[in-house]
Amino acid sequence: AHTKEQGAEIRNLLDGKFQGLKIDADLRWHLILCLVERGMSSRAEIDAELERDNTLTGALSHERCIAAFPTLEAKEAAFKKATEDESITNWSRLSAIQGYNRPIQRHLHEGFVDRYFDLILETYNTKSYEVSTSIIDLLYPSYLISTQTLAKTDAWLNGPGKDSHPTLRRHILEAKDSLERALRVRAIDK
Repeated sequence: AHTKEQGAEIRNLLDGKFQGLKIDADLRWHLILCLVERGMSSRAEIDAELERDNTLTGALSHERCIAAFPTLEAKEAAFKKATEDESITNWSRLSAIQGYNRPIQRHLHEGFVDRYFDLILETYNTKSYEVSTSIIDLLYPSYLISTQTLAKTDAWLNGPGKDSHPTLRRHILEAKDSLERALRVRAIDK
């Protein structure tokens, strides 16, 4: 749903205008996320939804939506929250990452690629395995399918990451493999 008309259909779903479709809290949050990431919702709307669904799941969905706003400011806040905030729970970190990493917003991720590669070695060496792998795996710029992303991955593997822990290298090599497959598919699809 990229057009205003398609966004209006999402809004109609959210507003219950389709007979026979039960919209529970999870589906409401999903529809709101779809609107937020397309710039078709506001902070006031997601705050109101949190009042409506004042549960842990609602709070995490709210965090995800905040990170999904299609602005550099939202991406910056989510990236920092995920990579620097030691006070948050793993679930909160995951929500920030999920909101940050929206496929239709890949143009907003370009400025974070170098920062990602600058922090992954320290992240792996200083944070718990669960925290570090969620950051390393889920913030990898997998939606930036380009030879530039591949070159930066190779530069890290042959530079700062050359002598890194084998497990960390494996995570980056697996991400690189997925990127190379995507590049091959894209080349065939042209």
